Amino acid sequence: MTSPDPNASRSPISALLGGMVAGATALVVGVEGLSAIGALHPVPLALLGLSGAVLLMEPFRRTAGALAIEPLAGPIGIGLLALASVTLLTALLAPPNTWDSMTYHLPRITHWLDRGSLAFWPTPIERELWQPPFAEYLVLVGYGALGGRDWLANLPQWIAGVGVVLVAAEIAGLLGLGTRGRRVAALVAATIPALILQSSSTQTDLLSALWLGIVAWMALASWERRETRRSAPLWFGAALGLAIGTKGTALPLALPWIAIFLIGSARTGGRAGAARSAIFALVIAAGLNLPQFIRNQTVFGTPLGPASVQTLLRPASLAPGVVAGNALANLSLHFGTPSPDLNHGLEGLVVGAHRALGLDTGELYPYFGGYRIVDWSTHEDLAGGPIHVVLALLGLGYAIARWRRLRPIERAAVIGLGLGVIAFAALVRWQPYNGRLHLPLLALAAPLIAIFLVRAGQRITGFALLALGLAATPAALANQTRPLWPTLGRGPTPRAASLLVAPRAVTLFNARPELQDGYRGIAEGLAQLECRRVALFAGYDSWEYPLRALAPRGTSLEHADPARLGGPSGTDAGSWCAVVAVDGPPDYGGPAGYRLHRREGGLSLWAPASGATP
Repeated sequence: MTSPDPNASRSPISALLGGMVAGATALVVGVEGLSAIGALHPVPLALLGLSGAVLLMEPFRRTAGALAIEPLAGPIGIGLLALASVTLLTALLAPPNTWDSMTYHLPRITHWLDRGSLAFWPTPIERELWQPPFAEYLVLVGYGALGGRDWLANLPQWIAGVGVVLVAAEIAGLLGLGTRGRRVAALVAATIPALILQSSSTQTDLLSALWLGIVAWMALASWERRETRRSAPLWFGAALGLAIGTKGTALPLALPWIAIFLIGSARTGGRAGAARSAIFALVIAAGLNLPQFIRNQTVFGTPLGPASVQTLLRPASLAPGVVAGNALANLSLHFGTPSPDLNHGLEGLVVGAHRALGLDTGELYPYFGGYRIVDWSTHEDLAGGPIHVVLALLGLGYAIARWRRLRPIERAAVIGLGLGVIAFAALVRWQPYNGRLHLPLLALAAPLIAIFLVRAGQRITGFALLALGLAATPAALANQTRPLWPTLGRGPTPRAASLLVAPRAVTLFNARPELQDGYRGIAEGLAQLECRRVALFAGYDSWEYPLRALAPRGTSLEHADPARLGGPSGTDAGSWCAVVAVDGPPDYGGPAGYRLHRREGGLSLWAPASGATP
C-alpha cells in the first residue's frame, strides 16, 4: 500500500492516516460484498476484520521510525497519552448507551447480522434504514465477529479520535509549524470536549471529523505542493466517500476542501489535471456510496432519505439574515453555563440579535422545544467547547489582521474553514444537539489555533493549554452516560452509575435508568417462553437495542407493522412465538391469538394463546 501523502516515507503519522483510509475503505467494500451474497455472518466478518486491521497497520509498520511520533513526546505527549488511556478504558468498559445507539445505531447492526444482508426491512424507526451507514459497518465487523456482542462497539470512534489528533498535527506541519507547534495543535484537538466524550461512543461525528480532516489535509497538501502522486485523487475520493457515507453533514463541510484540492490539482497539472482529479475522486466517492444511495432511492424516492427529514434539518431560507442568525444560534451552543440566570441573559442577547435582523427565533427554530441556551453539560449530545471557540475566534481575528503576511497555504486553510462554517449555517438548522455536529469544524480549527498560540508567545500558549486541559477533565472522567467519576459531571439525566463499579447491564441504561427494570422483566419473560423469533411493535423513537442486549442469545426481533401498535386487539401480528410492544399505550390489547404474559410500564410481552399455532 502507498500513502496519500507524497512524503509518506518520512512521516509515520501520514502512513497511519493512509492505513485508516485503506482499512475503512476495505471494510465498507467488504461489508457490501458480503451483503450481496447474504454472508454477513460471524466468520466472514471476522476474516474481513482481520484484513482491515492488516491494511490499517501495514503502511505504519513499514514506515521507518514508526514509534517516534512527534506529538507523543514531552509533557504534551504525556497529556495526550493520559487522555487516550482514560478514553480507551471508558470505551472498553461501557456498553453503547446513548439515545441514538439505542434507537438505530445498534439496532440496524443487529438486523444486518440477523438477516445476513443490508437489504431494507419493515421498520417504524426509518433512521435504521436511510441514515449514512459506514460508521455502523465498522461496528458491525467487530460486533459480528464476536457473535453479536458489543464489547468492541465503541472502538471505531476511539480510533477516529486518535486519528483526528494526528490529522491536526499533520495539518499544522503543512502550515509551517515545527515540532512544538504540531504538539500544540495535537493537544488543542485532543481536548475538544465533544471529541473526548464521543471517543467512547457509537455516535458518528468523530468518524466524520476524521475523514473530513483527511480530506482537508490532502486538499492543503495539493495546494502547497507542485508535485503530487497520481494516486492522490483516488485517496482523496476514498476519504471523501467515507465522510459522505458516515454523516449527512459531511458533504457541505467538505465542499470548500474539494475546491481547494481541485485548484491545487490545476496548479500542478493544469485544467486537464484538475478534470482528471475531479473525475477520479468523484467516481471513488460516489462508488463507495452507490449501494446505499440505490437502496434509499428505491424506498424513499431520494438517495439521501426521506425528503421530510431533510426539510426539518434545513434553515427556513438562504437569506443572508437567516444564515447569520442561524450561525449565531449555533455559536451560542458552546457557551451554556451551570447558571440558569446567566443562560437566560445570553439567550436574551441572541434573541435580541435576531430581532435586530427582523427574525423570530420561534419561527426559525420550532423543533426540539424551541431556541434556548443549553446548560453546561458533560453529555456527548450537548457539550460545548467554549475555550476552543474563543481561541478560534481570536485566531480568526489574528489571521484577518495579518492577512497580507500569511502564506498562501495559511490563507487557504482559513478560507476552507470559514466557508465550511458558512455552509453549515446555510444548510443545518439550529437544534440543541448541534454542538456535536460542530466537532469537525473545531478539529479543523485546531491547527489554526496552534498558529495563533505559538506566535502569541510561550507564556500565552502555556496558559491556554493549561486551561484546555483543566476544562477537558470533566469530559474525560465524568461523561454523563459513561462516567468513571460521576460527581464531576452534569447533564440532563440523573447521575449515572460509574463504569468502575456498576455491571455492564446497569450502565446500559445510564441515560434512562428508569427503563432498566422494565426491559429486564421483558427479557426474563422471553427466557421463560424459550422464544427466539419475536415480533416487535415499536414507535419512531423507541429503544430497541436493550431488548437485543438482554434477550437470550440467538433471539431474533422482527418489526411488525407499526400501525398495529395502537390498533384493535383483533389485529393479526403473524406467526411469531412472542410479541413485544415498546412504548405502547397502557390499554393495548395485544394481537389476535396472543395473551398477555407480562407488562412492565410501557412494555408488554404477549405469548400465543392456548391452542394457537405460533
